[in-house]
Amino acid sequence: MSTPAANRGEQWEKIRIDSRRGEEQDRQKFVSVRILVLGVFLGAGGLLQSAGTDVLGFQKQLAAAQEETDKPAIIELSRRIVEADPQDSTTWETLARTQFEVAEYNRCTATLNAWANEVKPTPAVLDDLRGDVAEAR
Repeated sequence: MSTPAANRGEQWEKIRIDSRRGEEQDRQKFVSVRILVLGVFLGAGGLLQSAGTDVLGFQKQLAAAQEETDKPAIIELSRRIVEADPQDSTTWETLARTQFEVAEYNRCTATLNAWANEVKPTPAVLDDLRGDVAEAR
């Protein structure tokens, strides 16, 4: 027959074992979360690096298209660059000016509106371009 003291000892031992199991499970969860977070950061870094690489490639292609005065290519490449880097005011301006030059006034207006929404403070040249579009219509 076991005594009450022996029963309490067994109960305490079970509690210690359960506690250790809980601590081990917590450690495993913590390690799993750390691995997940690390994976997310590495994946995001890869995406950012990939986007940066794409932008550089697009910028090289844009320079070549500008050299050849290939306006459809300039428009498409500029659009891709500002999609990847919406803070690039130089490329926004290239896109808007080229759309204006080929008389795509509605698209130019949409570009100017998108540019104004993306870049703060709004570049002064944007108002000049709006005036050019209004005058051309």
